[in-house]
Amino acid sequence: MRRFLFWGVWALVMLCCCCTGNQVYDHYQNVPISGWDKADVLSYDVAALRDSGWYATDLGLRMNNMYPFLSVTMVVSQAVYHPTAAGKKEPYLQPSMVKNDTINCSLRDDNGKVKGQGIIFYQYHYHVSAMKLQQGDSLHITVRHIMKREILPGLSDIGISMRRMMK
Repeated sequence: MRRFLFWGVWALVMLCCCCTGNQVYDHYQNVPISGWDKADVLSYDVAALRDSGWYATDLGLRMNNMYPFLSVTMVVSQAVYHPTAAGKKEPYLQPSMVKNDTINCSLRDDNGKVKGQGIIFYQYHYHVSAMKLQQGDSLHITVRHIMKREILPGLSDIGISMRRMMK
């Protein structure tokens, strides 16, 4: 009986740990909580995709109460690279497509109440875009803020996630 219970629990744990759904990329980068400089561009590299299809890109961010504004505006740039012809030594050439999206992330309501989830740090998710991509495509994604203030305090992490959309 113990042996059966052990293997049952082990299978359940493995099933929970191995399932990522359609998520193909999810990575956050820290920015200085004292201030994210306008010149600091965050970069994310998505490895070659296994399947062709439609992919959704989302932006995530975490902030605390030090952030002084109701929203933050960011530019998300996605450069798509197709694999080159077989036999070439260079794995990639120039990007086949570059997509720039400007995202206005509303963080507080008009009364200053935080809209995110959390207690000390607040978590937010925003949809950026959906793109049709081919098997073997890889992406280089950059994120930067375009606020008038050069240094933004209170933001702690900026992330990019990408998932394959259902057919």
